[in-house]
Amino acid sequence: MPKKTAEAGPTRILTVLWEWRMQFIVLLVSCGLLGAIFGVLQRNHGQNTEYWSLSGMSLNALVATLSAILRAMILGILEEASINGSGNLHLALFVI
Repeated sequence: MPKKTAEAGPTRILTVLWEWRMQFIVLLVSCGLLGAIFGVLQRNHGQNTEYWSLSGMSLNALVATLSAILRAMILGILEEASINGSGNLHLALFVI
């Protein structure tokens, strides 16, 4: 019968999830940014863009800015996974 170690069980799972808390937070914020992009585009679908302005920023500039932040956050998660030994970062970078 195998000997039980202190590393097994629910305590170990909670420890790992606690270590990944920043990745989970970044993932949730990334989902929020994606939702914001969809929301802005849905709200302004079919409207004339000359009436849209946010402090002089165009609709295209807003979506591009949100998209750049989203990509940076996702790359941060992938880079952290690469540091921890996943090793599949090159394929992920090709997709993004």
